[in-house]
Amino acid sequence: MLTAQQPAEEDAPKVKGVEAQRANGGFLGLAVEGNSFVLRFYDKDKLEIPVDVPRGVARWSSPQKAGTQRAILNSTGKALTSPPVVRPPLAFNAFIVLLSEDGEAIESFNFNMRTLGAGGE
Repeated sequence: MLTAQQPAEEDAPKVKGVEAQRANGGFLGLAVEGNSFVLRFYDKDKLEIPVDVPRGVARWSSPQKAGTQRAILNSTGKALTSPPVVRPPLAFNAFIVLLSEDGEAIESFNFNMRTLGAGGE
């Protein structure tokens, strides 16, 4: 008897980095690449989409440095990225606020960067 095969879990779209669901049903994925935060945007099917906000702000407390660190995330069209200011170990929570053109907070998220491990991926 022939049966239809289910698509493999590996073939399902995946969010790169730490995942967070948005109020609009889409998703965000926060990764650290080359010591920079990279925030990607995804639709409800977890397919990557263009950035829909002009910028964001990241805040975190690094175990390597006293006090709270902050960085602006600017749009590249495909993602919001920070300058290269993030250093391992990724043993912290990153708080991200998405901003409108006027600088008003649109949405905010808490990402547990510990789930990325030492590799940042």
